[in-house]
Amino acid sequence: MNSAATHGGSWAEINLAALRWNTAALRRAAQGAALAAVVKADGYGHGAAQTAQAALDGGAERLCVFALQEAVALREAGLRAPILLLGPLPPEQLQLAARLAARLDLTVSLRRIAEVQACAAAA
Repeated sequence: MNSAATHGGSWAEINLAALRWNTAALRRAAQGAALAAVVKADGYGHGAAQTAQAALDGGAERLCVFALQEAVALREAGLRAPILLLGPLPPEQLQLAARLAARLDLTVSLRRIAEVQACAAAA
């Protein structure tokens, strides 16, 4: 199955079998190191859930997204691999992220001590 995306006159086609194969090749090259697939921005416009699943099928062990809502969407799509949130969280999302982190197996990137304290208080 292929995924195609069109944006502003450009067109890209993602071959999910090739994505699985490439991920498996990276996994072998990693020689035991953990492999994470970055699927932010809706899998770079190609469908986050399907690109994430192809990467996991190829041997990725975790997923990375930019925003909290992207992580929630992957969980709603049934993906269960650990997810790392790469982007900064707006202050109004810190408490929600802290509550969801354990329940949804999310790792949140925090940049300031105030963010750590807010998440710790909410957790």
